[in-house]
Amino acid sequence: MTTPTLPQNDSSADQAERARALAWAKTQYKWRHSFTYPDGKVLEPIAILEVTDELPLPATAEPDLIQIFDVLTRLIAVTGNALTRLGDVFGIGAVEFDPPPPEDFDPGASEDEGKESLLDRARNAVEDAVEGALDRAEKVVDRVSAVAEDLRGVSTEAGGFVRKLSAYHEEAKALQSSLHEAMQGDSDARNEAAGKARKGVVDLICKILKHLLAEAAIELLTKAGLYGTAPEFAAFARQFQTLVVPEVSSTTLTDAEFARMRVAGPNPLLLSGVDALPDNFPVDAARFEALTGVALADALAQRRVYVADWAPLTAMTPGSFPAGRKYVSPGLALFAAVGEGRKLTPVAIQCGQEPGNSTPVHYADDGDVWELAKLHIQCADGNYHELISHLGLTHLLIEPFAVATHRNLAQTHPLFLLLLPHIQGTLFINESAITSLIAPEGVVDMLLAGAIESDWAVVANALGGLDFNAHMLPNDLKARQVDDAEALPNYPYRDDALLIWNATHEWVRNYLAIYYNDDAAIIADSELQAWFADVSATDGGTVVSLGEPPRDDPSGPKGIYTFDYLVDVVTMLIFTGSAQHASVNFPQLDIMSFTPAMPLASYAPPPTQTGGDLPEDALLQNLPPLQMSLVQLIIGDLLGGVYFTRLGEYDRHENEPYFSDPRVREPLASFQAELTKIERTIGARNLERANYRTLLPSRVPQSINI
Repeated sequence: MTTPTLPQNDSSADQAERARALAWAKTQYKWRHSFTYPDGKVLEPIAILEVTDELPLPATAEPDLIQIFDVLTRLIAVTGNALTRLGDVFGIGAVEFDPPPPEDFDPGASEDEGKESLLDRARNAVEDAVEGALDRAEKVVDRVSAVAEDLRGVSTEAGGFVRKLSAYHEEAKALQSSLHEAMQGDSDARNEAAGKARKGVVDLICKILKHLLAEAAIELLTKAGLYGTAPEFAAFARQFQTLVVPEVSSTTLTDAEFARMRVAGPNPLLLSGVDALPDNFPVDAARFEALTGVALADALAQRRVYVADWAPLTAMTPGSFPAGRKYVSPGLALFAAVGEGRKLTPVAIQCGQEPGNSTPVHYADDGDVWELAKLHIQCADGNYHELISHLGLTHLLIEPFAVATHRNLAQTHPLFLLLLPHIQGTLFINESAITSLIAPEGVVDMLLAGAIESDWAVVANALGGLDFNAHMLPNDLKARQVDDAEALPNYPYRDDALLIWNATHEWVRNYLAIYYNDDAAIIADSELQAWFADVSATDGGTVVSLGEPPRDDPSGPKGIYTFDYLVDVVTMLIFTGSAQHASVNFPQLDIMSFTPAMPLASYAPPPTQTGGDLPEDALLQNLPPLQMSLVQLIIGDLLGGVYFTRLGEYDRHENEPYFSDPRVREPLASFQAELTKIERTIGARNLERANYRTLLPSRVPQSINI
């Protein structure tokens, strides 16, 4: 690899060759601003790479063979888990008793021969009892026979169902074996195998989900007690047979866990400090004081009051596919930092944006109603997480930058070389998500609470309303008034994320400083300026909030004019593609695969009463049926269980050092050393707090590749 150069430092001939290469790249990487599905529904507005039969995904954007191998490993694990659970229909895995002695076995004379043995006395007692019960038993025989016949029918039908699922399981193993063989071949063999496997694994996942949710399967497995409304919470844990039940299962729905989700859960991005309560959240000051021991006015003055608001979900309309009417509550939740330690504690919940009789304020001492209100807020958080924090503000936020990078930066540009490992796999995984995951009747349509068109609207609103600069981690924490560790001591996401942000910022600064001597070099870089123009254009990447005005002209056109701002932008991109995505992706396995911890839809409306008891099965009636829980488990495991690449390890899958410029070695070594230090720091923190492992650098991939 040649030494990276800026275009203004190249010879005229080299500049011409760069321009020629980029002109070709623009024919391979084209913008698309809508996507039409086979049923005629249109996903828009959106800025994505155009992929068609005539313009397929570029070969360099295809997933790596190792990555597909990892996905298949998880798929084999989750199908094996499902097969083991289905084996319960046949009693597979049950304990077995030793058989009785053979009929011709004679143990010989007993020492107590001639005496009535304890066994004889027991046998006589049983015979007497049986003789007296024969009449009653005859009345039950017909009913028992009927039940037995039903069970035999279920067992017979289940056999066919299990055999087909087992065939898919074997298909996944065969596909993985073919990849293993290809690893031992040359690069052409590996690329050919990866290309075949890419489509094969996506198709296989779709076939498995379709099989699990087929009408006949639902009818069959509901009879067997494996599908339908859960009879008890333990039924959700029993879905984990060969997989480990997430630790959160032991604390789900407790007030402490509900509060912890706001600072260390799958979506630790909404909690905001407030100076006054929102006008649409009429919390009773007396109830607040009774629950916290602090007057509301004093708590506000002491910066002890926090609110989480799910208002963006008001764009959702209820869905019903595939298991019936679903509900989501775009409400608000109030928390207080109580006591000397300022422990975050939930106080009140309102399951909607407009206060009224149908959306009363529920308080932490409201008993059963409070528990149900928490469940509905967890459901709202799951939908916000998947549509906005995860899909919208990581996957689809990075997509335009990935496309613009290929379209505008020569492969010898230092920024191209820096960004490439951080966009590896992103275009492929996003294209797969758009064509299958968020398609009508796809996984998102199945699991989430809204109709699929309204889900798209939520995503589009989040992207369209994004303030890129305000979304940078330090700016976001400050705007939400959660940046002060003394006011809010326990915020694991904030504390760990800032470590990675700061280390990444220093690495980016040191790397870019090798090539950009001053702000003038930034302005003179024609490729960089074209990159900015393309990604921020309304007919390009549509990230219209990107850029800042010139320092000497606050009302001037936005752009990238300074070295400092470029460092911030690149830090934001690397952080979003690595740590931020890790923080919202991997809890899908650790937390969200256990459905009661964060159900993605409620199947009954939120509570309207303000206290008192609810039916014993109220929570179970609100939770997704077991078949949808199984899908949530499978998807959570697949998406949250694949770790491909590792932050800072640019040479991980390379035959030689990725950065050929010797000037990069020292700043890179410093970045890697800092990540090692961060690993130890987070490990030490976890000895003093509930474990938050999500942002351990060893668990943060380089890019959004799953």
